[in-house]
Amino acid sequence: MKTMKLKSLLLFACFATFSTSIYAEAFTWSGGDGTTAPLWRTFFNSITLPVGQPEDGDKIAIIDIENGNRVVGVYTVKVSDIGTSKGTALAFSTLQQGEGYTPGNTYSFHYWDASKKKTYTKCTIAIIDFGKYNETVFPNDDAKQSAFDLTFTRK
Repeated sequence: MKTMKLKSLLLFACFATFSTSIYAEAFTWSGGDGTTAPLWRTFFNSITLPVGQPEDGDKIAIIDIENGNRVVGVYTVKVSDIGTSKGTALAFSTLQQGEGYTPGNTYSFHYWDASKKKTYTKCTIAIIDFGKYNETVFPNDDAKQSAFDLTFTRK
């Protein structure tokens, strides 16, 4: 992966307002439809949890907050890929069964810790400015890319 120059860092906090019981076993979603646009590629530069470290098999969901906390993308963690171009997830504007994200809506990330069977829904997101898409809402255009440092905390 090319070395990214940090031009600036934009921080914002995302707070979800639903019960974690929604995710009894990781995240449920129908899968993305990659034949329709727009798609948004997210890179995970770092992931910090309130207890312990990310582990292979944990999951990160990309959430459209304004559409009822709809899951629009899921990444299965592979620790060796975090901080590389392989540590990436797609967010879909169209899912295999229905609507995906809505361009212009606010996004967030949720984390499923498989070993603890716990979901973290409160996160602080640092957007890494590497000359790509650096906004706090879903993009309107196809093939946008963003990179993040994610810090999950307890409620």
